[in-house]
Amino acid sequence: MVSLYGVKITKRDKQEGGFPVETLKGTVKRIIYKNEDTGFHIISLQNNDFDGWDSRVVVKGTFFPIAEDDELTIYGEYADDPKYGRQFNCETYEVNLPTDAKSIEKYLAAGMIKGIGPARAKKIVKQFKEDTMRVIEEEPELLTLIPGITDKTVARIRESMTERLGQQRVMIQLCGLGVTLGLAQKLWKNYKEKTLHVIQSDPYKLIDDVWGVGFSKADDIALKQGMSRTATKRIQAGIVYTCLLY
Repeated sequence: MVSLYGVKITKRDKQEGGFPVETLKGTVKRIIYKNEDTGFHIISLQNNDFDGWDSRVVVKGTFFPIAEDDELTIYGEYADDPKYGRQFNCETYEVNLPTDAKSIEKYLAAGMIKGIGPARAKKIVKQFKEDTMRVIEEEPELLTLIPGITDKTVARIRESMTERLGQQRVMIQLCGLGVTLGLAQKLWKNYKEKTLHVIQSDPYKLIDDVWGVGFSKADDIALKQGMSRTATKRIQAGIVYTCLLY
């Protein structure tokens, strides 16, 4: 497996003495529970190091949008819950892309990318084999070599792939700014692929555009990006916000 984003989504980069205690690699088989606001998940993960039902591991932690059949590398440690038994507590994780043809076909057939279903996934993988994911992300126009795939279909696939990967990348960067999953999802819903541009160019715009964001939160995001406390934009936003309170 290869890392899709080249970065770990993390609450803390290292534990005392170095890296997190244990590593768990596997496939998301079931999302048992998720909190849309906080991003807290309980998932059933198929451990790649073992076979059979006993290889299923219950994992708890904060995840950005994930789906069944996603391949993850999770860092953390096992813990014994008095009520639910042995579980794995996630501290950091990576989302991975499949690299072998069989896994790629399964991934695409699951409907992860709009415009590609089971039959089309089989044809695409037959044509591009292990290079399929790279082609879809970097050279989607080559998909027209497959009978039945038109320029319109390619555009749909490109848009879906861009949104799926783009959302993950945006979420990762927002996490680094201390933005909660709930707010990150609101920002993505409002700005889509322009999210980071808005955050970086004028974070105080969030006050007007996103319900629930006040000066304090927008200011926190601005300062974490290095904005000066005496910046004109900051002073103006503060004055406007203060005037609206009275």
